[in-house]
Amino acid sequence: MRGEFLDGWPATFPNPNLHLVKEWILECEQVHQTCSEGNEAAETVTPSNSPYYRSFRVIDVRKRLVISISPENLRYIALSYVWGLSQEEYLSIQKDSVCTKAGANMNTPLPSRLPKTIDDAMTACLALGADYLWADLFCIDQNDSEEKDVQLSCMGYTYRRALLTIVATYGNGSESGLPGINGHYETEIPSQIRVHIGGFDMITGLPTLSDQIVDSIWAERGWTFQEGLLAKRCLIFGGAEPVFLCG
Repeated sequence: MRGEFLDGWPATFPNPNLHLVKEWILECEQVHQTCSEGNEAAETVTPSNSPYYRSFRVIDVRKRLVISISPENLRYIALSYVWGLSQEEYLSIQKDSVCTKAGANMNTPLPSRLPKTIDDAMTACLALGADYLWADLFCIDQNDSEEKDVQLSCMGYTYRRALLTIVATYGNGSESGLPGINGHYETEIPSQIRVHIGGFDMITGLPTLSDQIVDSIWAERGWTFQEGLLAKRCLIFGGAEPVFLCG
């Protein structure tokens, strides 16, 4: 028997409740011992005088600066996303914004225009009460092969240390943004349809977390997929409602 929706109307999901996510993070820190064990292991493996520490940078989301800072005991959010465009195109964005060897300890302003996903992630950081964001495009000097090798070899520590990892599985690149952040919606975002039949309200379900991840470009890239596995807490933006995971 084939059914047909009659007199239905779209019931789209609201903006993400990041205040609730903030409460979940706090509860996780207080209750889940296993979610904090990775920090202790990372401190043992990477001493504070290592090249990894010396070249570690984050984005100060309030001041919109790339700064050099020790990751030890630093409360920052990491971003896992797909670049999408060619490396040459991103190097042109990064060119005047990344600390080079000549000014490795200097604060460097971000460009006025940022990839949408990074810009949205900065907005999410502010809503979650985090001052710092780690995003590889601006926090690793792509022109410095030595620094790049050091940071990439310690990527597990970067994601494991992070307070939270924002995972952007939606879209095909860093211009796709995070659905619901900064009023960002696209026509591809699924709507729910609700109808009233026989005294009951019937509503279609949103895609499951597996649905949102398995067909994404993010999941097809081994590098980004491992970032999600290494993170101790994830907030996944997949095109439907965001999902928080820890453990």
